[in-house]
Amino acid sequence: KTTTLAAVLATVRATLRGDGEPVLFRRRLERDVADRALALFVIALSVTVGLTMIMLVLEDYGFLALLFEVTSALGTVGLTTGITPDLSVPGRIVLVLGMFIGRVGPLTLVYALASRRRRQLIRYPEDRLSVG
Repeated sequence: KTTTLAAVLATVRATLRGDGEPVLFRRRLERDVADRALALFVIALSVTVGLTMIMLVLEDYGFLALLFEVTSALGTVGLTTGITPDLSVPGRIVLVLGMFIGRVGPLTLVYALASRRRRQLIRYPEDRLSVG
């Protein structure tokens, strides 16, 4: 988790500075590692936002309290603001799902991304996109 965040920050920094490659502690990160870290970060962020939105619809608590509960569930750290016993059954199911995703998801995703190196049979022409 920490190394993934470091790889993401190094990649963002390299992009902002116009450097060709992300560097951490005077070591160049492989493009494949940087891509996997970015993919993992975006997926984790999407799951966190998605579960928090579901909790906001289901429960009558504030955004920060529910975000804390979801983040704690995904991180499988066992911390709570004390609202967990007062949550509805669907809200508790969402937290259980978050705990399951947090326990199994990142590890499985890392293995899936690391082991799936497909050979490309078709290569499309490159194009420049206007981003931002």
